[in-house]
Amino acid sequence: MMRKRYYLLLMAICTIASSVFVAGPSAAEAATASKIADFDSASLIRADGTYWVWGNNRPVPTQIQALSDVEAAFPGNLVMKKDGSVWNWLPISTGFRVDPVKGVERLSSVQDEWNYIIAVEESGDVAVIPRDTGFVVPDATIAVDGIDNVEKVSGYYERPEYKRYLLFLKKDGTLWGSAPSEDNMLSGLESVAGMDHVVDIAGNLALKNDGSVWAMSAPESAGASAAGASPRLIATKMRELAGIVRIATNDRSNLAVDKLGHVWFWGETLTGMTDGTVTYEHPVPTELTTVKDARDVAIVERSLIVLTADGTVTGTSIDRETMPANPVFRKMATGMVRLEPGMRHLIMQKADGSLWGWGINKQAELGYGDYEFSHDVPVPVQKAVTVTVNGERVALMNGVIIRSDQAFIPLRSVFEKLGAAVTWDFNLKIAAIKRPAGQPAGSAATTITMNFQTGALMLNGAKITLKQTPFIENGTTYPPLRFISESLGAQVAWDANADLITIQEQ
Repeated sequence: MMRKRYYLLLMAICTIASSVFVAGPSAAEAATASKIADFDSASLIRADGTYWVWGNNRPVPTQIQALSDVEAAFPGNLVMKKDGSVWNWLPISTGFRVDPVKGVERLSSVQDEWNYIIAVEESGDVAVIPRDTGFVVPDATIAVDGIDNVEKVSGYYERPEYKRYLLFLKKDGTLWGSAPSEDNMLSGLESVAGMDHVVDIAGNLALKNDGSVWAMSAPESAGASAAGASPRLIATKMRELAGIVRIATNDRSNLAVDKLGHVWFWGETLTGMTDGTVTYEHPVPTELTTVKDARDVAIVERSLIVLTADGTVTGTSIDRETMPANPVFRKMATGMVRLEPGMRHLIMQKADGSLWGWGINKQAELGYGDYEFSHDVPVPVQKAVTVTVNGERVALMNGVIIRSDQAFIPLRSVFEKLGAAVTWDFNLKIAAIKRPAGQPAGSAATTITMNFQTGALMLNGAKITLKQTPFIENGTTYPPLRFISESLGAQVAWDANADLITIQEQ
């Protein structure tokens, strides 16, 4: 689930430790000020229950119209509605496919294992949702026997064998482990000795309520729990760490925050690229003395990211052979209240509720409306804008892009609904929008041409100049919405409070 629950817990911790943490804007305040009810690194839920996604070649937030009353989003393209039902969405050539996922409800935690998804219900029951060639099979959910009362699931690879293990945190604070088997079920489910009073898990790490951190491993010498089952998991206390309130990992590099707001690092640093990548192990946690008052931490691509109590976001690199105790942290942003990391990018929220993106943007992961490979300075995620024509919501293949205070939409999204014919010359990159006379009654014929190579815009043969010319973004043509709609005789209104563009034929 999007990490709202973690932030409620963190706010409680900060309240208890108020003599240590500097008061700053909170995620709760941001949610109150925002139209956004929740978000993660690739999607958002508006307060009205609509669900919007970006990335994977959708440059800005785009609504999945078949999903309404959404309460929470999870890995594996799963969402939960307010009635507790679970749905899976899939991008297809005509938009999105949405299917109900049978056999599960009221999710609390999800672990995406690619070939299948581990789903934990609020009741504590666990289920496996299979995939076929990467696609969820929505009516083949399998209940997992042998474990219940589960609160959270995580997974990690045991190196150097790269054997996959899953950890299950139960509501009573105990920890259980399993190794996935080839038939998408779980093998060797058993409790991990000594693991009680656990309050959080991440990768192979467990955080106890006394602030201690433990690392799980499955040494070959440990023996098997049953015939054919995987070796027992054992827990090793990380004695350098005490008073920890937050753990984070990307399965290779690890971070922890203690109750004083100090940040600790251990795990891998690396140098080189692709086949020339070299990794360096740092098994002993090191306190990073050049950052203080940490509220949250994340590992994104090759950067360690820290959100401090005053809302400052800073970062330092793990692209190095050794990690010093005093690495230089570069200020990235201020006024932030929440981090949602992806593997290679980061989405942040300001106190005013706005979202900002940083990092790799190769497939429009930042929702900024472009495909620059990366952004080293945070850029705003564009607004989730709804378009209606004659009172009906328009399903867009890609969302509305705002440039120079003008709204642009994919070429065929709206104008055919206004009685116009749209043609496209692929070789010349020229679009023509034509509406015959008499639509509506008494109107003259209208012809609009747009040259997407030169930016030239013509209305009935006369040249038109706008602040922002039509453009092509990653193969999708974007004409100016207001100009063309009004040229076709429609009225266009912008409701800034609702992020709503209304088009009404006269």
